[in-house]
Amino acid sequence: MNIRRGFVLGLCLVLGSAAAQSAQAFDLTGNWTGRWVCKGFDGTRFIDRNLTSTLAVTQSGNTVSVNMDNGGFIYNGYAAPDAKNPDTRGEVALISCTTDILPMAGAESEMLRGRVVVKPTIAVFKGTSVIEGPSDGVTGNFVGTCRYVFTRVDQNNPGVSGCGIGSQQSRR
Repeated sequence: MNIRRGFVLGLCLVLGSAAAQSAQAFDLTGNWTGRWVCKGFDGTRFIDRNLTSTLAVTQSGNTVSVNMDNGGFIYNGYAAPDAKNPDTRGEVALISCTTDILPMAGAESEMLRGRVVVKPTIAVFKGTSVIEGPSDGVTGNFVGTCRYVFTRVDQNNPGVSGCGIGSQQSRR
């Protein structure tokens, strides 16, 4: 009986420790400035960019909500902490709220993967995404990739609630 109780207690301690470690993820909450550049193809090659882009980020646990360019692009996401440095490093997966399951049939779709480093003096986000969207009546259907670089300017919580708020514009 004592062996079984010891095993159960030990297992609980190990699982509790693992849960505590995953809860100690870096925190991206705050306001960020930076840039994005998208290269795409809609029958001809194009480049779209915003060199004065902004991010408003609210993170709760591992759930991330992002508002890029004052409502231009809204994302829901997940923060995955680095196993060795969970408080300062990791990656995020962000999905645009307009993403659907049928390419070129609905609105613009985007999935973004980003690396983050969050330290007391500086926080940096670098990411890459794949986008696609239907014709806007002027240009054809498009596909592309975007690159992002942002640094955090403050840690004030902007209260972003993620998908379901506002409409989004297309990069094309």
